[in-house]
Amino acid sequence: SQMSVIGTPEYMAPEYYTETYNQAVDIWAFGLVVLEMVSNKVPYHECNGAAAQIFLKVSRGALPTALNDIKSGPCKDFIIACLLPAEQRPSATQL
Repeated sequence: SQMSVIGTPEYMAPEYYTETYNQAVDIWAFGLVVLEMVSNKVPYHECNGAAAQIFLKVSRGALPTALNDIKSGPCKDFIIACLLPAEQRPSATQL
């Protein structure tokens, strides 16, 4: 059986690729939207939109390089919290 993954790779949480996921994928995507707003860079821009490269980085736990452009502080901490592994990722209420 072929795996069906539908979405925008730049914003897809690692567990989304396994097809075993819940609402925590939305927290991941939200964190990346915040990252894009703060850094003015699309998440994983270093992959030039290549879905396979993005998948490899995400599945290996590599965070987007745009995160390096954000100064340490509450905003960066918020984004990093959104990008934690699914079981550690905060809920919307916790955020």
